[in-house]
Amino acid sequence: EFSLGVTQLLDDLLGKEAREGEDASPKRETEEAMRRSFQKAQEFCEEAQKYMDLVAQEEAEARRETDLKRKKAERRWEMSETADSQMFFSCDGFEAMRVENEARLQQVHQGIVDVMQSHGKQVPVDQAASPFAQTIDFKSSLGCTFIDQEDDASPILDFERLLERCEKMQAELERWGDVHGTPRGV
Repeated sequence: EFSLGVTQLLDDLLGKEAREGEDASPKRETEEAMRRSFQKAQEFCEEAQKYMDLVAQEEAEARRETDLKRKKAERRWEMSETADSQMFFSCDGFEAMRVENEARLQQVHQGIVDVMQSHGKQVPVDQAASPFAQTIDFKSSLGCTFIDQEDDASPILDFERLLERCEKMQAELERWGDVHGTPRGV
C-alpha cells in the first residue's frame, strides 16, 4: 500500500504541474496578443501623426500663399493709388513715396536677415512635396538658383543673393534722397 500512496501522490503532483503549465500557456498567448495590439496602436498613432503634420504643413503654406497674394494686392493698390494721383509729381509726393519705399525695403531686408539666421543662406525646396513651391516660377525668381542647370533640377532659395539685391535697391533709393533738396533748374 505504501507504493500505491507514493504513486498516487506523484500522480497528483504531476497532474497539478501539467494543469499549471496549461494555465501559463493561455496567459502567455494573451500577453502576446496584448503586445501586438499595443504595437499596432502605436504604429497607427505614428501614422496618424504624420497625416496631421502634413495637413498642418499644407495649412501653413496655404496661409503663406494667401498672405503673399494679399500683400501683392495691397502693393498694387498703393502703387496705383500713388501713381495715379498728381501728388506723385510734386516734391512732397515724391518724398513721401521714397520714404514709404525705403521703409518697405527695410522690412523686407529684416525679413531676409531673419530667414537667413533661422534657416541658413540657401534653402532647398522640394517642389513636388510643397504646394507653396508649386506656385512659384523658380526660373524667374530673383532669389533662386539651381544646383545644376537642368530643367528637373531642385531649386534652392538663395537668400544671400536676395539680400544683396535688396541692399542694391536700398542704395538706389538713397540716391534719390538728395533730389528733394536739390534746387530746381533755372
